[in-house]
Amino acid sequence: MENYAVVKIQGQEYLVTPEMTLSVNKIEAKENEKIDLSEILLLKDGNKLEIGKPFLTGQSLKAVVISQYKGEKIDVYKYKSKARYRRHTGFRAQLTKIKIENFGTQKAIETNIPSTAKKAPGRKTVKPKV
Repeated sequence: MENYAVVKIQGQEYLVTPEMTLSVNKIEAKENEKIDLSEILLLKDGNKLEIGKPFLTGQSLKAVVISQYKGEKIDVYKYKSKARYRRHTGFRAQLTKIKIENFGTQKAIETNIPSTAKKAPGRKTVKPKV
């Protein structure tokens, strides 16, 4: 892997390469719509490695939505012996298939991270009066 990135999509982290296709949790976008992935945690381009704290500023990934679909059904059974208790439910995840197009630079500065965040003052200890 010469070029790769670790990107955060819908709260999950993925290792992606250019021209890679992957399935992620549902993204509100139409098919063939281009999306911008700006939460990049790590980016390796050739011999250059950049690590974000927590995200890289000035970098973005371009992706295109291929399709919206449902995942496989997951069956959930509950059973208690000798109590005549049986329950069956199911679940199908809503997924989006995306294709990573290329790595690029982003002009906008990351605004989620405050540049000069002050720490909250520590707890003061009070000596009891004797």
